[in-house]
Amino acid sequence: MRMPNGYGSVIKLSGKRRKPYAVRTSYVVEEDGHFRQKFKYHEYFEKAEHAYAYLAELNNSGLVSEHIKFTETPTFKEMYDKWKKYRKALPDKISEKTWRNYDIACNHLSDLHHKKFNALRTEEVQSCINKWTCKSSSTVSCIRTVLNNLYKYAVMNNYIERNKDLSTFFVYSWSEPDEQIHSRYTNEEIEALWANLYIINNVDLILITIYTGLRPTELLEITTDNVHIDEQYMVGGIKTSAGIDRIIPIADKILPLIKNRYDPNRRYLVNNRYGNHYTYGSYVSANFNTVMNRLHMQHLPHDGRHTFASLMNDIGANDVCVKLIMGHSMNNDVTKGTYTHKTKEQLLAEVNKI
Repeated sequence: MRMPNGYGSVIKLSGKRRKPYAVRTSYVVEEDGHFRQKFKYHEYFEKAEHAYAYLAELNNSGLVSEHIKFTETPTFKEMYDKWKKYRKALPDKISEKTWRNYDIACNHLSDLHHKKFNALRTEEVQSCINKWTCKSSSTVSCIRTVLNNLYKYAVMNNYIERNKDLSTFFVYSWSEPDEQIHSRYTNEEIEALWANLYIINNVDLILITIYTGLRPTELLEITTDNVHIDEQYMVGGIKTSAGIDRIIPIADKILPLIKNRYDPNRRYLVNNRYGNHYTYGSYVSANFNTVMNRLHMQHLPHDGRHTFASLMNDIGANDVCVKLIMGHSMNNDVTKGTYTHKTKEQLLAEVNKI
C-alpha cells in the first residue's frame, strides 16, 4: 500500500520471521556537511493490518520526535514562507527587489497554496506553470527558481524524500518579447465594460487599469492607507525605481469605482467578495478570464496598462506626466521627485482628458 510522503511505511522483511511486518519512518541527519536519510524501525507485527494500524496511530500522536507526521507537513505556501525565513537568515543576502519578484512568482502558483507540499503531483504543478508561458523569460525564470529552492529545502528538512523531488521533471517555456502582442481595448470594448459594470464581477478592476495605467499586480497590492479619496490619488507601484511608490491620479470617471472598493477597515483596496486579498493568479484565472469569456474579448491582463498609454497618446497628454503616472524612467535632467511634488493636480488634469 502506497503511503503519502512523510507518512512512514510498512515493509515485509525477508526470511522466516514470527513478526515479518515492520513499521519504519525516515529522518535526515547531517554528516560531514551532507544530509543523509536514515530509517527508524519502531515495531514488528505478525499481520500487515496490525502494522498499518500502528503506523496510523504513530502519525496521530507525538511518539517519535524526529518523525515529521503527514498532518504536520506544510502546505505549499507554508513551505515558501519557511524557505523565505531560512534564506533571509543566511549571510548571502538577496535584494528586496528580487524578493518581490519571488513573492510574485509564488503568487503565480496560488492554485497550489493550500495543498500539502508532499502530496503535490507533477501534472498539477506543471499545469500552474503552463498558465504563465505567455509571460517573459524573467517571469518564468523566477517561478523556476522558487520551485527549485522549495524542493531543495523540503528534501533538506525531510519534508519529502530525495527521490520525490519533482523539480527536475517540470518543463518551462515562455514567449519571446516579439511574440508578446498587447492590444489596446477599442472604444467599443471600453463601452461594453462600462455597460457591464457590477453586472460581471471585477469589470471595475479592468476599467481602473485602463484609466490609471496600473499593472494588475500593482493594483492588487495597493493598501488602503495609500488611497487618498479626497485628493484623488493613490500611491503604489512595483518593478523599477521609477515605478515604486509613484503617484497615481484617480480620474473622475473611476472615482466612484475606487470609493466602492475602499474600506478603511481592510488592509488592501482590492478584496474578493469574501473580504480576502486577491493573489494575481487567482484574479487572472477566476475573474479576468471570466470577464473576457463572457464579453467575447481577447486581451491579456496587462492590456489595460497598454490601453492607458494609447489613450494618453491620443489626447496628446504631457509626456512627463505620462511617464510619472506609468512609472517610466526619466531623462537624467528630469527628476521624479521634482515633478511628483509639482504636478499632482496636473497629473489629475491629464487623466481627466481621457
